[in-house]
Amino acid sequence: MLSLLGRSALQFHPSFFISSALAVATAGCARYSSTTDSEWTPTRQYVSKYREEIARRRATDPEYREKLLNCSRRTRQKYRPTINAKNRVYMAQNRDKIRASVAAQKAVRDFEKLYYAPLRARRASDDHYRQSEALRNWVLKRSWVRDLTWQTHKPILSEKTLRYCSGCAVHRPLKFWWQDKKTDEFLCHPCFTSDWSRALPIGYEDKVFGRRQPTGCKQSKSTKTTGTGPGPDA
Repeated sequence: MLSLLGRSALQFHPSFFISSALAVATAGCARYSSTTDSEWTPTRQYVSKYREEIARRRATDPEYREKLLNCSRRTRQKYRPTINAKNRVYMAQNRDKIRASVAAQKAVRDFEKLYYAPLRARRASDDHYRQSEALRNWVLKRSWVRDLTWQTHKPILSEKTLRYCSGCAVHRPLKFWWQDKKTDEFLCHPCFTSDWSRALPIGYEDKVFGRRQPTGCKQSKSTKTTGTGPGPDA
C-alpha cells in the first residue's frame, strides 16, 4: 500500500518529472551504437543547429557520450537526497489527496471491469447485439435515416423523457424510443430489435451492418421507396 501511495504521490510532484527527465536522457545516451560521421543522418528536425550537433556527437563520439553519461550520474547522485526528502514531505502533507487519487483510479478500473468489459465480451460473441447497436448508431447519427419508413414503428428522438415501455413493462427515462404507428405505444430499442423482422426500414430489409455489398449491387437513390439519404451501406 505504501508503495502504491508513493507512486501516486510522485505523479503530482514536480521532482518526479525532473528525475524522469534525467532517466530518459541517460537511456537516450545508452541506446546509441557506434556510428561514424558519414553514416549519421538526422532522425528528426532539431530546433537549432546546436541541438543537431549535440545529437550528432552523442551518436558518433563514444568519449563524448560517456562524458554525458557521467554528468547525468553526478546530477542524480547530487539531487537524489533532495528529491527524496521533498517527496517524503509532499506525501506527509498530501496523504488524503493521495488516498483519494488511488481510490479514484481503483473506481475507474472497477467500473471498466463491471461495465465495459461485459459489453465488449457480448459484442464479440453476440451477432444480434452487434447488429442492434449498429442500427441504433445508424439511426441516431444520421438524420436522414430517421426520415425513412418502418413497417410498424417510427423512431422518436427527443430530450430524455420518462415513458412506459410496453415490452419491458417498466418506465424508462430515455432519449430514443420507437413508437407504434397504430397504438402509439412505445418500445425501447432492445425491445424493438428483439423482433429483427421489423427492425430495418422499408427498402433496407437486407442490410447487414459491418458488411459492404459489391458495388454493382448497391441501390440508387431513385429506387428507394422513401428517404433521401445514401444507399444501404451508408
